[in-house]
Amino acid sequence: MIITVFIYILILCYLSYLRYGVLLNPFTFEAHFSLIFLVLPQIIRIQVLPDSQESFASNMVIILYVTGLFVGTFSRLKSFTLPEVKNRKLIGNFNIIIGFLLLIPTLSILFQCGFSLTGIRCFYETVVFTKFASFYELGKTFLLIGVIILLVTYRRFKIHIAFVLFFIIFSGSKFAIFNLLLFLLLYFEEYKMLKVRTIFIYSIPVFFLLVFYHFAQSTGGADNPYLTAVTYFDIYEKQSFLIEELAKPDKHFYWGEIYFSSFYKFIPRIIWEGKPYAYGFAILNYDFLPEFAALNYMPSFGLGSLYADFGFPGVIFFGMLSGFIRQYCYQIFIKSGKNSISALLYYWGLSILTIGYLIIQYILAALLIKLPKKA
Repeated sequence: MIITVFIYILILCYLSYLRYGVLLNPFTFEAHFSLIFLVLPQIIRIQVLPDSQESFASNMVIILYVTGLFVGTFSRLKSFTLPEVKNRKLIGNFNIIIGFLLLIPTLSILFQCGFSLTGIRCFYETVVFTKFASFYELGKTFLLIGVIILLVTYRRFKIHIAFVLFFIIFSGSKFAIFNLLLFLLLYFEEYKMLKVRTIFIYSIPVFFLLVFYHFAQSTGGADNPYLTAVTYFDIYEKQSFLIEELAKPDKHFYWGEIYFSSFYKFIPRIIWEGKPYAYGFAILNYDFLPEFAALNYMPSFGLGSLYADFGFPGVIFFGMLSGFIRQYCYQIFIKSGKNSISALLYYWGLSILTIGYLIIQYILAALLIKLPKKA
């Protein structure tokens, strides 16, 4: 059945491509996770790992979610235009400065872990469980905002932009790396007019580089790199495990606790010393895989996090909501002439946090508007 799920998602992706004329459209922007991180790796795992198998309930969660996504993108709520900020070069660089200032408290951890691929991985896995975790998240967010504004402004890579991108790529989770690659895809397709065929050609070496990066961080070269990478992508199996566990009589749904508590990560522990360590999807790790949580290892449960809150109705609802929001942001992106602020909105999607970051950009523009243009 998982092959059928794979084909079903590809059909929806193709229909969306025909509809929008771009590869990274509102549907594929959201559906890529199910296709690339859930279905495709599991198909490969079943072929190379004898103990891997598929789950009917897990397949249904994926089908319901992507169907909800597809339906949600057909919304046509009237959109509006987001004005561009003035002094974009200055604003972009100022965001980068803010980002690095926020990361200063975390540097001692980076020095302790060392400047290597395994050290960078150690830095990420350590800092997210310290009182500086919020500084880390906020710092990287401002760095990314600066990069996006500058790339949309210059329409080319400059040395300091490339340096910041390098830092972002090698100082976060592999999901964070992939999300950054999504923005680069958005940039090349929407602003550099790169053709789909060229994108697929470039994606091949990028794929092998990601495999090598994971292998270098995880094993230091002791095993087969491709088997190591396949073993790493166990999100489908973790999702299936969670769904099976929640079906037991002594278990219950979380009724929104996972979704709403995920916003805790933006509250610095210095401000809220009693902030729980089990929040967002980490709640599931502490409840179902406490031995991993004790080692500061937080595996992903995929779409199981949505299922854990409200069951199957929650999966399709959040799918439709995600499709609706991404479609609405895309309409604003197009209507705003693809300016940097609308690019930020389309990339992140509409949320309270996104609105907050956009407001900060307008405030910075208002405060810095009197500075010389060459600053």
